Amino acid sequence: MSFDYVNDLFGKFRKGRKTKFSNLEDRSKKIMKDLLQGEITYDDFFSGFNTLIDEFRELCGNVIDENTPLWFNSFSANIFLRWRDWHILRTTYQKHPEKFNTRELISRYRDIEDMNYDDWLKEKIRYCLDNL
Repeated sequence: MSFDYVNDLFGKFRKGRKTKFSNLEDRSKKIMKDLLQGEITYDDFFSGFNTLIDEFRELCGNVIDENTPLWFNSFSANIFLRWRDWHILRTTYQKHPEKFNTRELISRYRDIEDMNYDDWLKEKIRYCLDNL
C-alpha cells in the first residue's frame, strides 16, 4: 500500500471518488463560496463551519486515511481556528465594549483589527476553492 495520499492535500489521489466525506466537502465548499459572494454573514460562516468541523471529527474517528480530505483538516486547524478567535473577539467588542475598558485593551483590539483577518480568511478560501 502506498502512502502517497499523506501529501495529497486537495484529493487528487482520490480521483473524484465518492467517500464518506463527499457530502461534507460539498457543503464546506458551498459555505465558503457563499461567504465570498456575500450571501451569508461572518456569523453564519462561523456557526456553519463549526458544525462541519464537528461532523468531520465524527466521520474521521481519529483516523486519517486515503479518503480523508486533508485540505479540510488543514483549513480547519490552520485557518479557521485563527479566524474564529478574531471573530469571537470582534463579536465580544461589539456586544460588550465595556469589557475593553482601558486604553491598552482598546489599542490592542485595534492592532488585531488592523491585521485584516477577514480578508486573510477570504484569501485562503479562494486558494482552497481554486485548488479543489
